[in-house]
Amino acid sequence: MYAQFKGYGLLPVLIDYETALELGEIKNPDKKITREQALAQLKEAKKLLDLEVLTQKNMKN
Repeated sequence: MYAQFKGYGLLPVLIDYETALELGEIKNPDKKITREQALAQLKEAKKLLDLEVLTQKNMKN
């Protein structure tokens, strides 16, 4: 399925919706994530916390 809308400069832009979902360019908020994806997100958050990019206060919000 393709979606068409006006892009920058009002030129038509076509988006391949299914491919964008598969590549993670857009996300389906109703789709459950896998265990591996959840672990990857936790590891990324821990890495950002260790680098002090995030604080525990940021993570609670």
